[in-house]
Amino acid sequence: MDKWLYRISMILAVIGLIVSVYMTIYKATSNDAMCLGSGDCASVNASRYSEVYGIPVASVGIAGYFAIMLVHWYERRLYTSKNKIHKDLEVVVEQDEEVNPIEDVSVDETEVETEENHPDEFFEKNGPMLIFGMALTGFLFTVYLIYVEFAILKAYCPFCLASQTAMTLIFIISIIRLVRQPL
Repeated sequence: MDKWLYRISMILAVIGLIVSVYMTIYKATSNDAMCLGSGDCASVNASRYSEVYGIPVASVGIAGYFAIMLVHWYERRLYTSKNKIHKDLEVVVEQDEEVNPIEDVSVDETEVETEENHPDEFFEKNGPMLIFGMALTGFLFTVYLIYVEFAILKAYCPFCLASQTAMTLIFIISIIRLVRQPL
């Protein structure tokens, strides 16, 4: 796992989450004092495009960014735990050079978790693909929202643009992580 790409992606997801929470509060309160910059937030927020089946677009953003952060966190937690276990095992082996294998131990094979069937391995192996799938979905939705802002509404909400930039960068990073992932 490339920790710099992970960190940048996680920071961008946090930024996106904060912006989405802010815009959800703005949508719920319609407090125009929260609209900074050009004032076009009000136009975008009041448009029929600001909701999907009655759910504010910013709330969809909260769910998306939170899901990306959750997969990142779980993927990182497993990666860190696995490395700690490997380091602990190395220390134990170094301390006891005369490790003798135990003979005649019966093991119930149905209870043994191997690398192939360990439940935590799912996120370690598929985390980058899950994040890519979520980032692709978010990016495609972002492209639609950019089209709506620029072509239909002709209004430019700085908070929306910040969220759209964050999702686009998360998508680009997810592609890089996916390509770099060992098979």
